[in-house]
Amino acid sequence: MYANGDAPAVPETVLEAARTPLGDWADKMYLGDARRMTALPDAGIALAFTSPPYNVGKQYDDDLTFVDYRQLLRDVAGEVYRVLVPGGRYVINV
Repeated sequence: MYANGDAPAVPETVLEAARTPLGDWADKMYLGDARRMTALPDAGIALAFTSPPYNVGKQYDDDLTFVDYRQLLRDVAGEVYRVLVPGGRYVINV
């Protein structure tokens, strides 16, 4: 993968997160609203992967205006940011 043999340095914050024991919240599935992930601690997740509702073509519980839909995405992104470790990754399936 790295032809010259030099892998990128791993930031200390990521190493520290890897050394920290997982809480009892780890390795579980949670059902709830991604805008309020209260069961998850701050800075406890290394990778978040979401597939937001696209607000077109399918009937969801809410009939959101464009403005409301953008606010929903902002709220989810803010909560994902809260639970990500420093240097964590947020993947959005588009």
